[in-house]
Amino acid sequence: MKSRLHHLANFTGKKLVSRFIISGALATASHWLSMAALVATGIPSHYSTAIGNVIGAYCNYLLQRNYTFENSSPYRETLLKYLASCATAWLLNLAFFVLIQQITPFGVPLTQFITSFLVALFNYHFYKRFVFHARTQS
Repeated sequence: MKSRLHHLANFTGKKLVSRFIISGALATASHWLSMAALVATGIPSHYSTAIGNVIGAYCNYLLQRNYTFENSSPYRETLLKYLASCATAWLLNLAFFVLIQQITPFGVPLTQFITSFLVALFNYHFYKRFVFHARTQS
């Protein structure tokens, strides 16, 4: 019985991580596609990426809330926590990037890859424990 429960918990955890990755990939795609569409219409790239980022963050919120974590808390509760997580992730992205640049010989692409991975780990745990915790099972 204990082994069966462990297997179920392990499966649920893998499912949650898989859904987190899928949701993040779809949100990133929505950012990049909307940015590309805006640039194609003549909007300057710095405005396009800012607008695309907001679109991606909104898509990510909906996907993480409804698909990954299957949360049923009121939107007003989870949205404020999600916005706080976005601000925290933004600061962590900057801090990790600067730190890695200062202590390693890595170039910008590898530094950003490592930084993005670390921020994604933070986001997963922060979403799971703070933002969307009401109905998570693992």
